[in-house]
Amino acid sequence: MFCLLRRERQIALANCAVAFGDSRTPKERKWICRRSFENVFGTIASLIWAPRFSETDIRLYVDNGAEFTRINEFRGGRGIIMLTLHYGDWELMGQAAPAFGLPLTIVARSLPNVRLGEKITALRSQTGNSIIPQHGAVRRLFQELRRGGAVALLADLNARRDTGGVWLDFFGLPVFNNSSVAALSLRTGAPIWLMVAEPIPGGRVRLRSGNPIEYISTGDYENDVKQLSQLCLSAGEALIREKPELWLWSYRRWRHRPQEDQGRYPFYSSHLAT
Repeated sequence: MFCLLRRERQIALANCAVAFGDSRTPKERKWICRRSFENVFGTIASLIWAPRFSETDIRLYVDNGAEFTRINEFRGGRGIIMLTLHYGDWELMGQAAPAFGLPLTIVARSLPNVRLGEKITALRSQTGNSIIPQHGAVRRLFQELRRGGAVALLADLNARRDTGGVWLDFFGLPVFNNSSVAALSLRTGAPIWLMVAEPIPGGRVRLRSGNPIEYISTGDYENDVKQLSQLCLSAGEALIREKPELWLWSYRRWRHRPQEDQGRYPFYSSHLAT
């Protein structure tokens, strides 16, 4: 797929060059991107295989599932935001959560192909997660957190101008990032807990998480949203720097730029006046 998907390969290599520059050789950056493609297709395979997963299978494939138990004990019935990235096997991590007592509410991005979207939704809900449409999602997520539920959101999503976003630093370059995670946490008081699933030998994954991302509100809501969003994204960037081959480099991460000139931005980026 790395050889066949020319456009995606070009995006991945450009992103990797932006992120690492001369600190990684062209050969090293190509290796990172090839491995990234392998990881993505492994993630897709685990999603397609979801109907065959039993709870026993999930407990076999997912190492350190006690992390979900630890989070459940920490939240004590409160709402919680499970934060992850396009990193490792994010799909299998979502599939595993209900098996360890933490069913999630997940937002489904609308796809042009409605039937494909329906099939993906069915796969993601196979083990007990609730999938909600993108339209009106913030209100639904707010209600779920108020009820003490757990919602799953991605830290590394681009924002659209019409839905709001914040300019954040990502690998030393401004990126127009979705701010829903910070906004929901500040409005509901729900803690944010970053977790990823890193592949390990034998086709298994190991859950990796730390402690909640802590932030003390200043009372300036817009500034708080930006600062908390930056904390979340920086935590994700630190993971990517450790094992860059596990991140989705073919995503148009720097799709927008705040400046008119190209500068360090990749070839596909365009100026966004905000």
